[in-house]
Amino acid sequence: MHKRNVFISSVQKEFANERPITSFCVQVSGQVTGQVTGQATGEVTGEVTDHVTDHVTDHVTDHVNELILRLVIVLENKKSRSELMESLDLRHSGNFRDNYLNPAIEEGYIEMTIPDKPKSIKQKYQLTHKGIELKNRISKIK
Repeated sequence: MHKRNVFISSVQKEFANERPITSFCVQVSGQVTGQVTGQATGEVTGEVTDHVTDHVTDHVTDHVNELILRLVIVLENKKSRSELMESLDLRHSGNFRDNYLNPAIEEGYIEMTIPDKPKSIKQKYQLTHKGIELKNRISKIK
């Protein structure tokens, strides 16, 4: 701030007899105020947006984890997709695949018994080591 005052002071001395200097200083001040206000508004907006995004992400993540948890609980030995859907009382295969099966596979809780042929009519699913550990922790809580 000291350097800016020196600069403005030297400009004022150089053009002491001319009137527009005062309006120039006011205009610069207004631009700086606008920049600071815009920057502060952007920072606050960014913080609020980040907070809301984190909250929504946590909520969605909790929901997905709950669905995976339900799948892990009902999966004993090896089960087909239709057996799993029946155990969960689900009827829509797209919903089951997108919200239960694929997330559980992607997060490493279950695996296909025939991974090279994902669409095989003989395809079944089983718990991975990670899935077994989760199921064991759940059974200790109950």
